[in-house]
Amino acid sequence: MTRIRPSVLLSSLAVLVAGAAFFASPALAQSGEERSVLDGVYSPEQASFGQEVYEAECALCHMTQEFTGRIFLLSWSNRSVHDLFRSIRSTMPFDRPGGLTDEQYTAIVSYLLKLNDFPEGDEEMKASEEALSQIKIEPPPNQ
Repeated sequence: MTRIRPSVLLSSLAVLVAGAAFFASPALAQSGEERSVLDGVYSPEQASFGQEVYEAECALCHMTQEFTGRIFLLSWSNRSVHDLFRSIRSTMPFDRPGGLTDEQYTAIVSYLLKLNDFPEGDEEMKASEEALSQIKIEPPPNQ
């Protein structure tokens, strides 16, 4: 079993909470059709690509446990997927924030949704602000 260092966990939690506070949006996009992460908003292939990008760009500093479960839900519930995307894009990778493509960042978000057991869908999640802003992060009904 991999052990998480307390300092890494605390710093990651601080980044998540700070990102959530800084990038808080008052409401989801009003135009278009609102969706939920419970609707299957990413494809299995997109999440798989996201895992590859995560392992190449994120895993050196971050463990997946930092972005799953209760901590993830407390930080991101009732927010849009765009809020999460924007937080990651504006702060990571640490040495070159914004250094990946929007498709890579969207794939990482897809991977994080998969890690949190949100259902896969048939289509890839679009890497546009409008599309991502219309997807709400909400906990599964049993939580």
